[in-house]
Amino acid sequence: MSRQSRYLIFALLCAALAAGCGGAGKETAGQPPAGKAAAVASAGPDFTLKDLDGNVVRLADLRGSVVIVDFWATWCPPCRMSLPHLQAISNEYGGRGVKVVAIAMDDQGESVVRPFVAKNKLTFTVLLPDGQVDRAFGGVRSLPTTFVIGPDGKVFKKLVGFDPNSTPQTLVEAIKALKPELAS
Repeated sequence: MSRQSRYLIFALLCAALAAGCGGAGKETAGQPPAGKAAAVASAGPDFTLKDLDGNVVRLADLRGSVVIVDFWATWCPPCRMSLPHLQAISNEYGGRGVKVVAIAMDDQGESVVRPFVAKNKLTFTVLLPDGQVDRAFGGVRSLPTTFVIGPDGKVFKKLVGFDPNSTPQTLVEAIKALKPELAS
């Protein structure tokens, strides 16, 4: 294989990782490029889901906090790249009115999610979907897709895909915009 062919394959792989899983290369109207945020001003849908321990979690119960809702899967490379950043956000802001909630979209459910969460030492809330929650958020077409929900329960930002050069910073900026006391 020529050097030029290897470079082309590498470039295509990088582009696919940045675009996210499930909808790589498909931009639809209203969706920002991978890892970029779209401003949204709609109410976040209320959902009731179970975490890995069987505890019920309702989005409405988290009102008053900034909530990062991330749709992801264990098999998705950009999702796996994003999780350490979500863990860092949870570590930094978790005790200061910010909650990270990750909804694992794996078809195999808990049997693959639980060991993945343990192996990667994820301490934020991981939920299992009910077959409806992704539609309630307007149809999640790519993984990861991340929503920043303000203390008022409204969706503040939507990020599709993951870009290590911009997504973490965009999330932190959104948190600080919604909770100015965290900006200092």
